[in-house]
Amino acid sequence: MSNVRRIGFVRSALDPIWKPIATKEQFMAMLELPIVQSTIAQIRRSNVVQEVKQSLKRRLPAFFFMGMTPDGGKGSRKKQNLIPTGLVMIDIDREEGEMPFKDEALTLGNGVKARVLLAHRTPGGHGLRLVLVQPEGMDIEDVQVEVSRALGVPLDTACKDISRLSYACLPEDIYYLSDDLFDLPSREEEEPLAAPAQPSEGEQPSTTDEQPPVAAQPSATVQPPAAPPAYSDRYEGVPYTEIVAALVDQLGGAPAHGSRNNFIFIMARHLRNICNDNPDWIMQVMPTFGEDVEKVRRTVVSACSQSQDCRLSRALRTAIRLAKGEADGEDMPAPPPMPSRLPPLIELITRNVPPYMAPTLANVCFPPLAAHVSRTMFRYIDNKLHEPSLMQVQVGVSAVGKSYISDPVRLITADIDAEDAAGREAERRWREECAQLGANKKKPPRPDVPIRMISSNVTNAIFVQRIIDNDRHGQHFMFSQFNEIELLDDITKGVGGGRKEVSKVIRLAFDNDSYGQERFGAQSVSGKAPIRWNWIASTTVQNARRYFDDMLANGTMNRLGFSYIEAQARDTVPLMGIYEEEFELLLKPYIDNLKRVLEPTHDFKDVFCKKEVEQDGRTVWLWMIADPTRPYVIAHKDERVEVFCPEAYRLAQQLNAENANTVILSDDQVFNNFSLRANVIAYKKAMILYLANGCRWDNTFDEFVRWSEQYDLWCKQQLFGKRAQDVLSEEGLLGKYGPHNMLAMLPRLFSEEDLRSVRRVCGKNGNTRSQLKNWLHRGFIAHTEDGRYERL
Repeated sequence: MSNVRRIGFVRSALDPIWKPIATKEQFMAMLELPIVQSTIAQIRRSNVVQEVKQSLKRRLPAFFFMGMTPDGGKGSRKKQNLIPTGLVMIDIDREEGEMPFKDEALTLGNGVKARVLLAHRTPGGHGLRLVLVQPEGMDIEDVQVEVSRALGVPLDTACKDISRLSYACLPEDIYYLSDDLFDLPSREEEEPLAAPAQPSEGEQPSTTDEQPPVAAQPSATVQPPAAPPAYSDRYEGVPYTEIVAALVDQLGGAPAHGSRNNFIFIMARHLRNICNDNPDWIMQVMPTFGEDVEKVRRTVVSACSQSQDCRLSRALRTAIRLAKGEADGEDMPAPPPMPSRLPPLIELITRNVPPYMAPTLANVCFPPLAAHVSRTMFRYIDNKLHEPSLMQVQVGVSAVGKSYISDPVRLITADIDAEDAAGREAERRWREECAQLGANKKKPPRPDVPIRMISSNVTNAIFVQRIIDNDRHGQHFMFSQFNEIELLDDITKGVGGGRKEVSKVIRLAFDNDSYGQERFGAQSVSGKAPIRWNWIASTTVQNARRYFDDMLANGTMNRLGFSYIEAQARDTVPLMGIYEEEFELLLKPYIDNLKRVLEPTHDFKDVFCKKEVEQDGRTVWLWMIADPTRPYVIAHKDERVEVFCPEAYRLAQQLNAENANTVILSDDQVFNNFSLRANVIAYKKAMILYLANGCRWDNTFDEFVRWSEQYDLWCKQQLFGKRAQDVLSEEGLLGKYGPHNMLAMLPRLFSEEDLRSVRRVCGKNGNTRSQLKNWLHRGFIAHTEDGRYERL
């Protein structure tokens, strides 16, 4: 452990890992984060209900003043993994007005001086938070009571726990901040952090360092036996004490008074399978948690007498792995953490959803945003032009809150929906007019109007008609939202091929290739046009794997973005903020920027030059951007413009190089397969941010786009990695097929075992008798005196 007492922080209330704060500058920088500024502004609005304020607070970075951990890691912020820092945090309810104290040292009612290191206004705006050095001989609750008496103010009594969070405030809310908060002397100079348990009379003190306490409380310390242990103190080379400590953590931490007996019973049920169902052995390795020893023994005996199979429980298997220092292979690796500083547009869109939903919404919002762009292209680093075609699937367990995205997506597409209303009304009147005419009467022509919001309940003919209409009227994108991924199938109903047709439509949509149908009838829909269609869909993990199983090898799945919603603890219902009129007003400038077709600044010949490039020994002439360090809006002959952003282009090159290095170092072909188009998707997102920001690159874009690509790849690897490995091993021309001259692969003198090995290399079985007989008969080989064969 360090020789200083450290304060720590978490990125939000859901962050499971305690991290140290090293300097005053680092502390103040966290208070200046955009998420702190925007969230506290929302909290302090007078019309926000208390439940919403509490939910918003959980998004803020938070500090640990009273507890620290020597080693950060998953679960390091839990109470049983923290040790006291010697600080006391106090919340005082107060209205606006003067500070209730003037000095950095408070004189308590018992005459003891308490040194104040930090005083600030709370995020809600109506409270005071103090952080003091804990006077010797006083516990946390005593200090809080005495401070309350000394100041004559009411006390918030919820801060007794050393794992209590202190949510970030604004920099201007700091009343007093001492440098000593970040350079506290070791408590060993004042008092021990945690006194070791003393053996009782008649017991021998432990002389080994291999039996640490199970938890921070002295009651959870393993009592050393009075005599050398009668049973082994290690399981598979790992001390039982370390396994027990990890198991306590797996079961939720050391029990509180009143629940110890039940906890001991459960612990014994787990441990009996590595202690030979022996109560004495279990008693040797398990702490008593402060209970009477004889009562604990009776509980352990009862647990061992219960019917139970001999398999190790999942919690115990995990505890053993953790005690060995191995990663918990049964837990999914954590996704890449979302950046603390977000692009202003993404910060606006995600600010009203629960924090755990922010990563998925930060990616799901791009298809509806990109649907506003028309007649605009981006040149990728391979020189190919792309339009902003984006499709996103959010995956999560049932009832995890996938519908939380509906409100922001609805408001993002509200203008498109409003524009569709006039066209839908014209089509309705046309259908009524046609219905009133007789069968032999000439029907009026169908209204030539574009409809862009596409529901799942359409026929393929209507879908094709929408594609043609939107191409003719401004090359607009269509948009769909599917609450279940299977609703995609309805788009192609009536067309042969079933889900194979869905796969084809997705692939064509990503590349904006032509799609349609040819029909002879005068009333039939007939024609083809580039398909411009963005969509989002929701599904569960199992259903995603089942739905896309046949689409892993043909590139369909790679063309989609994926996001994952982590399952939440069933304690409180997450609160959704209200997307009110203010949100629409703040969103409108970004939408207007996306809808605007930019005026060209350059002609094609002004920007591109013809360069001679060597490729595989051949000289190839390519048109390339002469100066990729400048922004351009380039006119094209088909009324479209090409927007070039040098920062986005450079970022795409960097991410591609990073992915290539990962593939080379890991030889992971699944990652290689996934990352090629994931990089294209990330580049399109970067260009959407660039356009929405008025063609200005913000310094938050780099980190966010890099995270978005890593997050997309993480989701794809967790969802489809194992299955994709099997599929990819079956595709490609790997040189296995076609005739192999096995005789040429053998040495001049060879044995039957040599031939058997060559056959295996060529994918054949180990049966050599028939082949040797044929070679001898044809005169290709001859017997030698030592029983081997010789090539002739």
